[in-house]
Amino acid sequence: MRIAVFGAGGRAGRAITAEAVLRGHEVSALVRRVPAHADLSSPAVTVARADVTDPDEVARAVEGCAAVVSAVTPASSPEELARMDPDPGYFGRAAAALLAARPPRLVVIGLFATLERPGGGLVLDDPASFPPPLRPFALSHLAGVRRLQAAGAGVDWAVLTPTAAQLSYPDLAAAVLEEIERPAVHRAVAAVA
Repeated sequence: MRIAVFGAGGRAGRAITAEAVLRGHEVSALVRRVPAHADLSSPAVTVARADVTDPDEVARAVEGCAAVVSAVTPASSPEELARMDPDPGYFGRAAAALLAARPPRLVVIGLFATLERPGGGLVLDDPASFPPPLRPFALSHLAGVRRLQAAGAGVDWAVLTPTAAQLSYPDLAAAVLEEIERPAVHRAVAAVA
């Protein structure tokens, strides 16, 4: 099976790419800057540039793939996110471009701040649970989730969202590959612990 991984150069994307190869899949590792991620290349991995918010680039990049994973983020750490001015439409545009490509299976890595709290409301609304400086980033993530939820039945998508508990990148990658190989979450958000 060929799997496209957007954000393959990041920590989650690298783990997902490695797990896919370990399980015998071929991977289109999609990144913003190919020279910075040439180390990903192998006989089972093709590294290519693609902007997850550009519908034409996404459509070309995922052609022939049985599944698509979005593990994108505009920053590499919470500290970097707190310093930057996040684009509120980034994850919404990414979701729209991914949906427009109509992949057979789409798995998106979510953000725990967008999960519902046991007492109601979202984690991002509780300053004791989620740092207020990161709220704009969380709202951008939430816009992407809302875009997927509004899509209807055209694409079989799942948002896998790590909880606040420590989840290793290899464990997240294993959960993603399980969802690709044996889908259990359909057009829904699921917490992964």
